[in-house]
Amino acid sequence: MEPLAGYQPIRLLGEGPRSRVWLGRFEAPDVAHSDAEVSIDPQLKLVAIKHFRKEIPGREIAREIEALSRAPGRHVLELLDLSSDREGRPLLVLQRLRSQNLADLLRRRRPTPGEAVTILAPLAASLIELHRAGVIHNRIEPASICFDDSGAPVLSAFGSATVLEPLPEATSGKFSVARLSSEAGVTGDLVSLLKLSRLVLGEWADCLDGLSEPGDTDDPSEWLKLLGSRLFSLTEPEPVNFNFEEQLAGQLELPNRIGTEPAPPSAAGEGGGVSDYVAPRLVESGMIARAIAAGGSVLSRLKIRPRIWVIAGGGLVIVLLTLVIPSRAVDAPAGTSVTSAPIEKEVKIDQLARLAIRGDDPLDAARALLEVRSSCLDSFSEACLIEVDQAGSVLLDSDQFLIQSARETGVEISEPGFEPEDLNVLQQLGDTVLLGIGDPVQATLLLVREEAGWRLRDLLEPAVSD
Repeated sequence: MEPLAGYQPIRLLGEGPRSRVWLGRFEAPDVAHSDAEVSIDPQLKLVAIKHFRKEIPGREIAREIEALSRAPGRHVLELLDLSSDREGRPLLVLQRLRSQNLADLLRRRRPTPGEAVTILAPLAASLIELHRAGVIHNRIEPASICFDDSGAPVLSAFGSATVLEPLPEATSGKFSVARLSSEAGVTGDLVSLLKLSRLVLGEWADCLDGLSEPGDTDDPSEWLKLLGSRLFSLTEPEPVNFNFEEQLAGQLELPNRIGTEPAPPSAAGEGGGVSDYVAPRLVESGMIARAIAAGGSVLSRLKIRPRIWVIAGGGLVIVLLTLVIPSRAVDAPAGTSVTSAPIEKEVKIDQLARLAIRGDDPLDAARALLEVRSSCLDSFSEACLIEVDQAGSVLLDSDQFLIQSARETGVEISEPGFEPEDLNVLQQLGDTVLLGIGDPVQATLLLVREEAGWRLRDLLEPAVSD
């Protein structure tokens, strides 16, 4: 693919109805016959390049650019540069962020209270500055909250933003409290942030009790400051941990409210190793429902065989992926099936699958690998995964953890099928292939070719949305 804005596209990060977003690497000009020295800001060496589709009106693109340019800040997506392609369509050179967004994190687990403060408090402060600059975001939701390399939250997805006009000259471009309190969109951002805060906090959301409704405030900035103070009163902020397995273990050891005495544990050996106090709280609070292995949310929608346990009770249905609670901890709710710990079975890979995995067609290889992977998971065979997942990959760690959890819990699992026709090649660079799953693409599969054949490296959802 030809360079975009002076950057060589490496792979597609995500796409939506308005644009595609590429990971770009800076390509230095040829200075072999010149005395000139080329230097570049390290932040610009790897960037995200937003390439708008032809049918998007120029006024929409201009509005998004204006919104980004008005609202610089540590926790707002940074517009680094502007350019255009050969046809004159604008290209936005944006800050590169982690592939996981808040929606991914929430589908895998519940953040700790300290992590929740780290995520939410900067968003409240950033909204104050956004609104004062006349920018209404309109999409304060989990998928719009990304993270930089340090784990700090970054508000993205400005394609739906509203820009207030005209900029007030008398106040250096800052809009008054009276103007902001009269804007329905400003109130809408506050309502969305409050909803997001309750979602992220989960059982800790009672720290927001007594906070007035956003529509009742005469000063949106003061309301946001009050929200921030409520968050900081909960606990000290702590870095967001993106290691799912370690964080999951931590959740099982954190059943109590901050500032309260821990509940006495049950007698040794009772409750399958989990106290009688912990187990009911985990089920009642829905914490276990959030404890899903990396990539599970993608697989559940795309029919690539996730581990599913459905609990029915009181009109509430909780979908559990990778249940991590011993079956003896609580009585199994109606509709579940709990068995003794599963035994690993040998998986035999047939000759046709082996030929596909070692062949030249990445689509055939991917279909064979996904089918074998399902057999590995069905048979609880970690040894089998070595021939499917790339060594050292996140996917291998996740799959191994999935099997180990199933062994420990003895939970019977069901597996929906996978539709092989949902796969298509998005990009191929040598022995690395990015495949799309679904039409339109709902997730991507990263495939790498090694001496032993093709291997699965990662399953991920698009990290950037319009």
